[in-house]
Amino acid sequence: VMTLNAESLDTLLESYFSFARHLKCPEYAVTNILQSKDLKTDEKIIHLKTLISTRVTSYSSWLLVADNAKSISQVLIHLPGPGNEQWARGQLLITTQDTASIPLPSSFIGHISLKKGMKLDDACSLLANLSGIADSNMEMKVAEALDYQPLALASAATYVKQLRQSITASRFGWNNYLEKLGKGQRSTTETILADTNPSYPKSMTEATKLAVNEIVQSDKVINHTLSFLSLCAPEPLSQDIVINYILDVDEEIQDKEMIITRIQRCSLILLQEEDGDIFIGVHQVLRDVIQSLMKESPENVQLEAVSGAITAFSQFIDDSLPENQWLYIDTVLKTQHVAPHLIRLIMKIEKLISKEKILRIIKTGTDLLKLGQTCAHHCDFNSARRYYEYSLETFLGTNGPDNVAVATTCSYLGSIYHDLGDFQQAKEFHHRALEIQLKNLRPQHVDLATTYSNLGSVHQRLGDFKQAKEFHQRDLNITLKELGPEHVDVAATYSNLGSVYQDLGDFEQAKEFHQRALHIKLKKLEPEHVDVAATYSNLGSVHQRLGDFEQAKEFYQRDLNITLKKLGPDHVDVATGYSNLGFVYRKLGDFEQAKELHQRAVDIKMKKLGPEHVDVAAAYGNLGFIYRKLGDFDQAKELHHRALDIQLKKLGPEHVHVAATYSNL
Repeated sequence: VMTLNAESLDTLLESYFSFARHLKCPEYAVTNILQSKDLKTDEKIIHLKTLISTRVTSYSSWLLVADNAKSISQVLIHLPGPGNEQWARGQLLITTQDTASIPLPSSFIGHISLKKGMKLDDACSLLANLSGIADSNMEMKVAEALDYQPLALASAATYVKQLRQSITASRFGWNNYLEKLGKGQRSTTETILADTNPSYPKSMTEATKLAVNEIVQSDKVINHTLSFLSLCAPEPLSQDIVINYILDVDEEIQDKEMIITRIQRCSLILLQEEDGDIFIGVHQVLRDVIQSLMKESPENVQLEAVSGAITAFSQFIDDSLPENQWLYIDTVLKTQHVAPHLIRLIMKIEKLISKEKILRIIKTGTDLLKLGQTCAHHCDFNSARRYYEYSLETFLGTNGPDNVAVATTCSYLGSIYHDLGDFQQAKEFHHRALEIQLKNLRPQHVDLATTYSNLGSVHQRLGDFKQAKEFHQRDLNITLKELGPEHVDVAATYSNLGSVYQDLGDFEQAKEFHQRALHIKLKKLEPEHVDVAATYSNLGSVHQRLGDFEQAKEFYQRDLNITLKKLGPDHVDVATGYSNLGFVYRKLGDFEQAKELHQRAVDIKMKKLGPEHVDVAAAYGNLGFIYRKLGDFDQAKELHHRALDIQLKKLGPEHVHVAATYSNL
């Protein structure tokens, strides 16, 4: 077995010189070739290779490793090839990142990709042997965090072992290592191996930096791709979005097929296929490197990357949205892979660029509205709010304060503050939208109806049920006239009015409105649409208030079955379904089942809405009531106090929900 350094012709010459000596080729011949002033480097390699060929035939088998070939085309001619009888008994292994020059597979040539790193068992074994710690569960976590890359694993194990040998850090373990990794301190953990390992004095991070610096200087497609990925989340990203980005930021590159080929042959990029779509990603160490490079890059490069990212995501969302706005579930499913990247993008933008410069590079506020809507669909309301705020600033600057685009954005902001539980702020934005629309639109315009509906919902959450009823009635008057009695928007208004009548205590009238809504939705939408599920939930609530708990339970179960299937187990609408069923089981006397359901609701709402949301407060209240019924008064008291703290902060001291919590306490 012999290893040649194939990085360049000079390193290859040095390796062949050592190879010839190992094989005991005549010393005078080897020295004369190396010291000759008449021969060029490639000619010296040819002569040494000829000497070596005569010795190789005496071996029954051999393996020649040509390591780190930066340019395959440059070194391949100087390596053994098929058809030469002297080299017929062995194999040649070439390691390279020059994937663009790799010969196509044949009877003599096979390809092995090392992108995905070691097998799990091998990675865990490496960690255990080098660190001296036997903990299979932690080994798996560390191996996954380091993408199964051997150099990274060796650095981690050496670092942990070294610390455990010191008196001050003798208890340092894998949990501590993963904490440092999570804090972005990876490079500090790699120094020990790099300093003490003579065979490879480069850390994983340093090696990755070298690879990135080299490829971004030689390949514009990969340079753009890595710049874009530095703004995105770790999750795989659709290749189509990356193509949109490159086409937008570089007018000289307009060949989609060429972009795809470059990306798919790049050794730094990971590819995976899902349902016929190609997604791309990178290892965490590469992500750290490209994010660091983006921070250090000139401001104009950062601005170009941010602007291109906004446009690329907007174009993709445009292509993904269904023509029918009521196909909400289709929108959620088609954008589920995009949402994590939009959430990370707004964070990255605000870290890299000032607000004034962000507004300067935004081409249109509409793009930001789309990104915000997608975040809202996936229940990240804070990210949605930030996109909407930048969109509003953009429209104010380009269109003026009384433009309908400003009104539309105010409506979105009002709705997102509603979702965030800040109902006073929501009311202000919806009233602002209404003022602009009344100036610009005819009195029966459907956009006015939407704003009346939004105001009705906000006033309802604020406890002003009579005002809420008036706004929903205005909405109904317009939608009935403009859209007809069987439009889904009319059904939505019936649902809203039903909820208000329920809050006013008129349960029979509430039931009638919800039944009208259900009739229209079943006629116009598929039977498992999420809006049909919402109406089942409303009917369940009315039947519960009427004392018909078995019927309420049936409606709530229908709602939950649909939302679980369509939205997944972690959606806030699913949490609401659990809460509703918990109410019914409480009424039916099954407190253990009720407790389990309310706890599920708390867990989801905490995860999706954050610890200070009014809906989390309501979930605490529900769970507290159950603990009281179960006789655990200390736990009940704690939960009601948590609810009260949130409600006083978010709703004020005179809200009806605060009164209810006082009553519970």
